Amino acid sequence: MKKLQFILPIFLVAAIAVSGCKKNDTPAPTPAPTPAVVDAGVQNTANLFQDWYLWYKDMPDVDLSTYTDPSKYIDDIRYSKDHWSFAAPLDQIMALLQSGQSGGWGAGFKFDLSDSLRIAYVYNSSPMGADSVARGWMIRSLDGQLVKDMSIDAINQELARDQVTFGFVLPDSTYKALSISKGDVVMNTVQYSHVYGTNGEKTGYLVFSDFLEPSVADLDTTFTTFKADGVSNLILDLRYNTGGLLTTADSLMSLIAGDKYNNQTYNQQEFNDKHTDANEGNQIHQKPNSLNLNNIVIITSSSTASASELVIAGLMPFYPVTLIGTQTLGKPVGMSIFQDNQNNLAIAPISFRNVNSAGYSDYFDGIPVDYTVYEDVKYPFGDPNELCLKAALNYLSTGSTGTSAAMLKSGTMPAKLLNKGTDVTVTNLYDLK
Repeated sequence: MKKLQFILPIFLVAAIAVSGCKKNDTPAPTPAPTPAVVDAGVQNTANLFQDWYLWYKDMPDVDLSTYTDPSKYIDDIRYSKDHWSFAAPLDQIMALLQSGQSGGWGAGFKFDLSDSLRIAYVYNSSPMGADSVARGWMIRSLDGQLVKDMSIDAINQELARDQVTFGFVLPDSTYKALSISKGDVVMNTVQYSHVYGTNGEKTGYLVFSDFLEPSVADLDTTFTTFKADGVSNLILDLRYNTGGLLTTADSLMSLIAGDKYNNQTYNQQEFNDKHTDANEGNQIHQKPNSLNLNNIVIITSSSTASASELVIAGLMPFYPVTLIGTQTLGKPVGMSIFQDNQNNLAIAPISFRNVNSAGYSDYFDGIPVDYTVYEDVKYPFGDPNELCLKAALNYLSTGSTGTSAAMLKSGTMPAKLLNKGTDVTVTNLYDLK
């Protein structure tokens, strides 16, 4: 892939026309129009989109001089299937991808099967983590307002504040009020791991939330434990994983499949017709802690996207992968993140489509599951009573997920996480340039 480390801004300097006249009755010549000045960040963004955008042929013509915000420009020219291209402060994006650092609450918020708002997960090093807030806690009130009486917009407005008094109901039904301020967040992307015994075999369970650079070391540690314990089945929980770096996806694929499928190409990146020379394949490589697996079960939701879907689609031609949960988001494309250092901009056009080794690519509607199971957020990760994990363990033990009414319940939960709890969202980032 062509490496573009820096983007140089283009400046259009205004010219002023000055004219005089010899006689009072001689009409003055019409002044030449002053060239419009285009914001440097907007100009760089437009140049990159016209060059690298996967759907550049469908971009409408717009007057760049009317924009001062690159994000507004992207909103006006994006293709109908593109919900992800962005421009954002470069320093924040680099801190997020390279160090897993952001700001915010440090917790995911989601409705349960009874439409109660609960904590879905917590990053350990975060304001929520510092107050020992845990998955499953119900949020009864926000700044004294009962959540059950609030609209989604009103809830999001409260969560956008810098300080909120949360009224929690804990799993033992006790009430706890905490006034929490947003602060620094460092993401531990391996949220939980454990090894279970199923029918005389060892099953590794991994809850993985984001594909970031520090994730590689965390995954290596987890899979080293799995390897030492003789894990032959894997339950990979990606229900809250909205994506991240492609290099980290390569690492996860190698840990899962490297023992059997060393040097196999699992994904092809296909760029637009201006950059076919950038097309390249992503390969699986054997690592000392790569597993030799018999069965893979992946837990998904409509928050499972991008790099997560890439891993799912990448595994499908090699293993009989079983999907449990709800259909994924649907993002079979990726972006390159270009660095405009002079304007402190990360510019990320959707620039390539992903195609697995069997040619599977066009899953904009999401990857369907084999068994629909709606999670119950009130249980902590690893609790065998949690519906998605229970279904996965049942499937590995008996070949059936089970048929409880709660597992088959449909239609009560919002499509996505209400809030991912970080100021810089880890949504569908890919290839850093």
